[in-house]
Amino acid sequence: MFISAALLELLSVYYMCDYIATTRPVSQDEAAMCMSVYTDVKAEISGLNPNEPKQNIEAYLIWKEWEKDNAELVKELKENAKEVLDNN
Repeated sequence: MFISAALLELLSVYYMCDYIATTRPVSQDEAAMCMSVYTDVKAEISGLNPNEPKQNIEAYLIWKEWEKDNAELVKELKENAKEVLDNN
């Protein structure tokens, strides 16, 4: 799968959200933004509409498979998120 700059940016923000959630409570605004990014990532990777319940489940499974197939990139994005957030 080709990884567009837009997808890479979404993933970077998602993994930042993921890391923040492990370090402190998130505000309502942060939670809403992170959920929006989460939905956008699933849609971008799967090509499905995560706002439809059945497609949401399939989109999630496709994303998790994508993460397995791209484990090195995922690891790098998570490490970058931690580094950026720990240094701010």
